[in-house]
Amino acid sequence: MKRQRNRRVATFALLSLLLVSPLARASDGVLEINQTCAENTGCFAGDTPGFPVQITPSAPASSFRLTGDLVVPITTDGIRISANDVHLDLGGFAILSPDCVGTADDCTPTTSFGANGIEANTLIEGVSVSNGSVVGMYGTGLWLRRRAHVENVHARWNAAGGIRVDAGSRVVSCSATANGAEGFSLSVDVTATRLVAIGNGDSGVSAGAGSTLDQIVATNNGDTGIVLIGGASLDDGTARNNGDGDPSDHGVQCGDLGVVRDTVVRFNDGDGISCGDTASLIGNAARDNGGDGIECGNGCTLLDNTSFDNGDQAGDDGISCLNGCNVRRNTSRSNFENGLQLGIESGYADNVLSNNAAVAVSGGVDMGGNLCDGAACP
Repeated sequence: MKRQRNRRVATFALLSLLLVSPLARASDGVLEINQTCAENTGCFAGDTPGFPVQITPSAPASSFRLTGDLVVPITTDGIRISANDVHLDLGGFAILSPDCVGTADDCTPTTSFGANGIEANTLIEGVSVSNGSVVGMYGTGLWLRRRAHVENVHARWNAAGGIRVDAGSRVVSCSATANGAEGFSLSVDVTATRLVAIGNGDSGVSAGAGSTLDQIVATNNGDTGIVLIGGASLDDGTARNNGDGDPSDHGVQCGDLGVVRDTVVRFNDGDGISCGDTASLIGNAARDNGGDGIECGNGCTLLDNTSFDNGDQAGDDGISCLNGCNVRRNTSRSNFENGLQLGIESGYADNVLSNNAAVAVSGGVDMGGNLCDGAACP
């Protein structure tokens, strides 16, 4: 009898311990995060009560899932990660500030406290975040470090940037809308596919050297739509209505060795596409931009591009390239000044140039096959 009573006491004690434990583990071994555990008990080992929820090396798993929205005080981060190779599934839920609860209106904070929705500490690697939203934070929506993976995450109305990742990361099927600064800030050697950046205060997407971007849409951003730094490349992009009245706000801007392919640029305040030296611009279409349709530095290759009805003042040309450029099979029509404006030692061949307000071609070396206003170019 005494042995049975002791066994019952031990069982009761074990059950009591489980009931008060902050650890919530789903049947698949993923640790759960919700408002109740975040505020009251901490959600797992290493996480103390209150925000931010802290994912540390002490956590007894590397996979985590939101089971409801997290409403975060405006002066602190929502989730802070200090462990490598963590996966966080937002589960279709949002991390948001109190300003954004129950409203469909713009709730962008008027100031920034640097409080981010999700942030990985410096030098943390391999964090992945997927399937949810970060809304109205008083800092950056999502800021991960090296070799991160971000997929199906949507950042809007955050005081600073929308989504920021460091070197070697991958960003897939994400959007950044109406954030106070850049929509996407991508460091060097980042791969990004299917991004949409709309109405952000600064550039829609900025990508560092060695980055590759594919299927990118940037519209109505306050600065240049898509910025490619130091040899980054863009394939299959759209940049429309970017800029706040500044002629240096272009549709796409690329540095030396940049590559822009199959991209449509229209109604941007500055040039449609503006690039540095030794860039390659292939198969792009520029129309109704405030400056040049397509402009490039020295030693560029311009192939199979179309430029139509660009420019609103003297010096705005359909296609402009400096010295030593290779300009072939382009179409330039109805632009404010010249169809082609080329520097010394630049060659042009097999281009179609018509109805431009000044001359069809200024400068360069005619290598044959060009058509100027319906006749062979002089």
